[in-house]
Amino acid sequence: MQQDTEFESDGRAIRCTEVFYWLKTPDLSLSAVLPSCSVFHREMAVASCSALTPHLSVLSASGINSLALRVSTHTDLVEYQAGSGGRLLPQRYMNELDSALIPVIHGGSARVPQTAMDMEFIFYITHTV
Repeated sequence: MQQDTEFESDGRAIRCTEVFYWLKTPDLSLSAVLPSCSVFHREMAVASCSALTPHLSVLSASGINSLALRVSTHTDLVEYQAGSGGRLLPQRYMNELDSALIPVIHGGSARVPQTAMDMEFIFYITHTV
């Protein structure tokens, strides 16, 4: 995923590198849905990076160097979970994500996809040079 903004703090950077899609409606094709999702997934990735940037040193020190955010959209509901290594992120980081992601979901410049699907965002924390 092309990310225009760099998110760095204390010698570390976070970047969303991939987004995976799982459609929950078998009669739709991914190619028909993707154009309507591109702005939404970009805003979600940027908001996530922005929320987690102040915590990169602590996350990295606790062994979290990669993490995933799964966003599930339904007709009238959007929910998400974030974790690493098969475990949910600690609540303090989820609170930061809530503060960043809820405005995107409820009032961002992109509409939430109306197609029932899961989107999984993969993030990596790296050392900056």
